[in-house]
Amino acid sequence: MLAQVRIRLIFLVPLLYLCVYLLFDITAPNFFHLGAIDTNNLFSLAGSSFAMLLFYKNWQSTTEAKFYQLVLFLAAATYWLADLLWVTYIYSAQSLTVPQDHLSHIFYLLSTLFMTVAAFFILAQNSEKWEKFRLLFDSLLLGTFLAYPTLTFLVKPLMPNFNWSNYFYLYLLFSAILDFFIILALFLIQQSEDSSKTRLEKLALYGFVIWILTDFIYIYLEGHEIYYDYPLINLFWPISLMVIGLASFVKINRSLNLTYNPEQTLPNLNLRTNLLLLCLLGVIIITNYQNWLINLFFLALFIIRQLINKHLQMYESLDMLNRKYQITNNELLEKVHEIHEINLSLEDKIVARTKDLHMAANIDPLTNIPNRRNFNEYLTHLIQNADAQTMFALLIIDLDKFKYINDHYGHEIGDKLLISTARKLRAHLHSTDFLARYGGDEFVIILNNLRGVASTIKKTNQLLDIFQKPFYIGNHKVLSTISIGISIYPLHAQNSSDLVRFADIALYNSKYKGKNRVSLFTDNLLKKEFRKLEIESNLCKALSEQELFLNYQPQIRLLDDKLVGIQAFVRWQSPELGLVEPKEFIPIAEESGLITQVNHYLFEKICQDIKFLNETYAQDLSVCAHISAKEFSCNDFPERIKHYLQNYNLKPHWLTLEISEAQDPEAKILNLQKRKQLRDLGVNVALSDFGLGYTTLAYLEEYPINMLKISHELVAQLPESNYHYRVVRAIIKLCQELGVITIAKCVETPTQVAALRELGCSQIQGCYSSKPLSLSDLAKQLHQTNQS
Repeated sequence: MLAQVRIRLIFLVPLLYLCVYLLFDITAPNFFHLGAIDTNNLFSLAGSSFAMLLFYKNWQSTTEAKFYQLVLFLAAATYWLADLLWVTYIYSAQSLTVPQDHLSHIFYLLSTLFMTVAAFFILAQNSEKWEKFRLLFDSLLLGTFLAYPTLTFLVKPLMPNFNWSNYFYLYLLFSAILDFFIILALFLIQQSEDSSKTRLEKLALYGFVIWILTDFIYIYLEGHEIYYDYPLINLFWPISLMVIGLASFVKINRSLNLTYNPEQTLPNLNLRTNLLLLCLLGVIIITNYQNWLINLFFLALFIIRQLINKHLQMYESLDMLNRKYQITNNELLEKVHEIHEINLSLEDKIVARTKDLHMAANIDPLTNIPNRRNFNEYLTHLIQNADAQTMFALLIIDLDKFKYINDHYGHEIGDKLLISTARKLRAHLHSTDFLARYGGDEFVIILNNLRGVASTIKKTNQLLDIFQKPFYIGNHKVLSTISIGISIYPLHAQNSSDLVRFADIALYNSKYKGKNRVSLFTDNLLKKEFRKLEIESNLCKALSEQELFLNYQPQIRLLDDKLVGIQAFVRWQSPELGLVEPKEFIPIAEESGLITQVNHYLFEKICQDIKFLNETYAQDLSVCAHISAKEFSCNDFPERIKHYLQNYNLKPHWLTLEISEAQDPEAKILNLQKRKQLRDLGVNVALSDFGLGYTTLAYLEEYPINMLKISHELVAQLPESNYHYRVVRAIIKLCQELGVITIAKCVETPTQVAALRELGCSQIQGCYSSKPLSLSDLAKQLHQTNQS
């Protein structure tokens, strides 16, 4: 609101300027009279000076309409110079009358010319290149056409004494023509479709109108030679300049664009110019019909204008097409650039995705070391580029007890153990060596630049030693040793598949021998592997062809030397392999997953045989069958035993299940519910090889054990070894306190029998009483016993 008040106050300047002049002219008409210089001349000079300063200030402040302000400054400057020449003359001549051919008239005419240029600049500001050219050409043509009507209908009526030879009359004529041009420009500007013209813009246009009206009044006064009777008219030229200058000044300081909106649509200038030219041509022909030469001249100009206009339209169309082409081309280039940027972005994404895929395909996500695929590629490349001097070792490493750790502590601890293992291995390898995770809990290492087999064994033993210390994972202290199998290029094989296979065979040998050790591949291991494969491939046939059979060894009660039980021993008589011992094929059956079928076959046979012996020979024998730790740990094991008892209608105590104390400690023990199920069934459970393996006394409580077998290693030292004697005595005493039956295994001599009898052992089995017998031989022995 305050800004609007200030703007209105600024526009009081021209009004104040006029009021001050009138005040001085009325109250003190002779105050400024210095000789012949009167008040209106001094005020006119002062007003044009003020307008000139305004335009100069505007020219300095604006950045978008400098040419417009410069032209207006020149208009004010030429007017000021004309006033100065006028005042100088009347002061020197001491006369208020200036000659008609005075130099000041030229500068007055120039000021009108600059005003015309300023008006057309506003109009041309929104025109294209060819439109500006047409505007210039049409302006010149209109000036030529307007000259005759202006002279006939304006100048001659206003100036009855007009004479072509009089310089002053020509000045008035050209002033009138220029004023008509200004009127034309203002009319076209006002007719434009821009509806956003502000009050300031309209006020600037009013300034041009004041200039035109003042010019026409001046022409009239000069034509009737009464100009000096109305000196007040001299103030309106400076007032028009001040109005235009003040409008521009305020608009610049309000950060507004001085020019019209470039998107405004100008009227069809070509059509309106044609109509105007036709009207002027008609006026000229009608008013000057006798002078056919002049009429013909103007008609020729009109035709020439039409021809030029057609060419301009053609050039304009070409220019428009060129602009459209440039716009389309620029848009196309922008699209190409966008597509290029998209392509670059896609390339970056593809590269990043390729790296991610490469990482996913070649790097183990858990341990962040190369995976199996990466290892295979590296090994193949290494062999392909090997020369006669190349020698390297392939190590396959397996974490001992990893399954037990994973099940006992959880998969999170298991994963952290794998990560720690990878870090520990990497830290103790040379930069030229290669480490990868082969899968599960297996790692592979390639030791490059070897000097021989001895250096390989030494380096591998160093790796074995660093895993003798436990890992500290969270709050857990985890001990996990490693087993290692080694194959060497080119000593053992010269292709990747055989190298891996031979190292795996060596690893199997390390685990078979008790783990936490190193095995170097040998031909003997390969023979064992072939033997293992033969056994595995023939084991299925052995079940279907009933090649497996049972022998039974009697168990004698020392109290009365009575046969109270039998120990079942499985045998395999293969047509291809010969006699295969249980210690050879049972581990293979467990590893291959055939142990369930083998056990089912054997239990079916054991149940049939014990039923036959007890019912046929009126016995109450118990048959003892060895069960592997893996089989004993199955959740459905009690259900299967129950099925055998029910299916063959056996008394529960006829069946004794034997588990070994030397079993793998990684095996799960039965949970409380399964233990209770076995107790409820009433079957006997015997713990074998007590005193050798991993068992603690807690086993006697956790399992439903009612029999304990003393290992043959302890029995063999009786009675010579005092130490073993005391150990066996302690075991027997413990079992007596717990109500557990003791059975001594592998008893072979009378002295061993005497010592065991003395110690209070319950039962014995071994070659002393009888070697393992077939079912028929055992049946004969029972028959003989019954006969005696």
